[in-house]
This record gives sequence, C-alpha cells and structure tokens, in this order.
Amino acid sequence: MISLRLPKEIVAKLNDLSKKEKKTRTDLIKEAIGLYFEKKKIKITTTSSPTKATTPSAPKSKKKKQSK
Repeated sequence: MISLRLPKEIVAKLNDLSKKEKKTRTDLIKEAIGLYFEKKKIKITTTSSPTKATTPSAPKSKKKKQSK
C-alpha cells in the first residue's frame, strides 16, 4: 500500500474521470503508473495480491581485523 497526497485539482479530475470511466481511483492510478512504466520501458511483473514496498537494507560493512 502506498499513501500519497495530491493537489486538490488533480483529485477533482481523478474523481471526475473515475465516474466517467466507471473505474475506481485506485484502478486509474494503477493504469497511469503502468503506462508510465511502459513509456520508460520498465518491465514489471504483477502479482495477484498487493505487496508492501520495502526499502533495501544497507550493505553490511565488513569489520577489519585489528593489527597488533
């Protein structure tokens, strides 16, 4: 799940389009993101269930052995 804030004007247009297209706002946003990825030639694999976005963990640093 992703939560985001959009300007009121965009939300209003999204609401209008949602009614016109008889689609949920979520479906319209998913479609828009999919089209953006297509345009940028970004390949994605879709799953049937939503996934949590994760932040990649930072690489673990190797500790140097202290010289005596």
